[in-house]
Amino acid sequence: MVEAAKKYVQAVFTGSEESGLYFCGKAGTGKTFLAAAIANYHIASYLIMNSRYRECLFKSYAEGYPHPSPAVISPVRFFNTADLLEPIRASYNVNNSVTFENMLDVDIPEDWVKECQKVHLLILDDFGSEKPTAWAQEKLFSIIEHRYVHRRPLIITSNLFPQEIEQTYDERIADRIRAMCRVIILPGDSLRPTA
Repeated sequence: MVEAAKKYVQAVFTGSEESGLYFCGKAGTGKTFLAAAIANYHIASYLIMNSRYRECLFKSYAEGYPHPSPAVISPVRFFNTADLLEPIRASYNVNNSVTFENMLDVDIPEDWVKECQKVHLLILDDFGSEKPTAWAQEKLFSIIEHRYVHRRPLIITSNLFPQEIEQTYDERIADRIRAMCRVIILPGDSLRPTA
């Protein structure tokens, strides 16, 4: 599994693979850990290879952090799926200025859906934990469909196994995920220590 994650992030960074990964398994099996490791590797590689990003980041540090966080200019967005949907819903209310202050102090642009569609690498963590209302499914479909059509990398972590996706979401979402994501099942029980 770790080897598959390494190969994937190298392929995504070099542009030789545009598909996604779907990590699934029971809670505590390391799905989020692997997704975070891929995100960190991708950001580090991007920082090394992209002088514009590097200059912007160094300038931000030199000027005392004029941006809320270097994550604002990051090529990766990592969201818990349920936490992502709430600010999208709130962004429709012009009197409500929702930010991710509780998530890395990052202000994401008001059009959350477009941000998720266009960022270089999107990671949707704990997919399936949100309430799958028709509205939520429509927003998730919009994000996943756009990334599928434009061949942008997507990583999903979920407790849902592939055959369970269609039982939770509509056929359109399940179909796009099957088409663009390689499924990696993390076997076993939780690795988290118990009290």
